[in-house]
Amino acid sequence: MKRARLGVIVPAANHTRNIDHPGRIVWGLTERLAHVAQVDEFHPETARWVERMMGVPDITPASVEREGFGAQCLAGVVDVVLRHADSLDSIVIRFPEAGLHPGVQAKLADFFIHVLQLKGNT
Repeated sequence: MKRARLGVIVPAANHTRNIDHPGRIVWGLTERLAHVAQVDEFHPETARWVERMMGVPDITPASVEREGFGAQCLAGVVDVVLRHADSLDSIVIRFPEAGLHPGVQAKLADFFIHVLQLKGNT
């Protein structure tokens, strides 16, 4: 069974290594915001997770902008991870905490753990 991998890059003073390679998708803040602006609909589970983490019900690509920058950042991370967790060897999220309140950051970490456990990584 192929195991999903999820990498999370957090700020580091001397991080210069290029981590891009075939079979890996690397998403930063710019890519997450562009994703939210370009999709017509989110993964079926995205709205549930955003509501669980931020208390914003029924989020859609059409409504996320009026909810604010944090909701856009969170929806972008959650939707990308849910869409691609099964199809790639690994997903790397650069600075997943960007634009998020500390309480939401902790819930996002719980989301990452949940996804990894669902994919057979404990």
